Amino acid sequence: MKYINLFFVLILFGCNNNSLNTIQLTERCVIDEDWLFPNTLSPTSSWNFSADGTFSYSSSLLGGMSSWGKWEVLNPGEMNIQYTNTTSGIVPLDHIIRIPHCDTIIAESRSFVKDIKNKN
Repeated sequence: MKYINLFFVLILFGCNNNSLNTIQLTERCVIDEDWLFPNTLSPTSSWNFSADGTFSYSSSLLGGMSSWGKWEVLNPGEMNIQYTNTTSGIVPLDHIIRIPHCDTIIAESRSFVKDIKNKN
């Protein structure tokens, strides 16, 4: 009985394939993916994170805007965004993006979903 209980505890809390419990898993989750808002069918904003630690962001809202900068995973499921350039010329302050799991990132209280339609 003791082993059966341990088995169920491991299933409930330790075997989530979407769990981002290391910095390396968080990095692998976000790199070279398109993250779209509000959905993959008609996105108005997108993020892309490169393996070299840079990112690009674009939005078609309010006439459109793009920005670029550097990213770094601080903790599992959490990364810092440092803007270096924007099309508007106004560089925003750094902010934190949360990655609750490998299908969603949360930036400035907006949930972006991973674009899986272009993957093999």
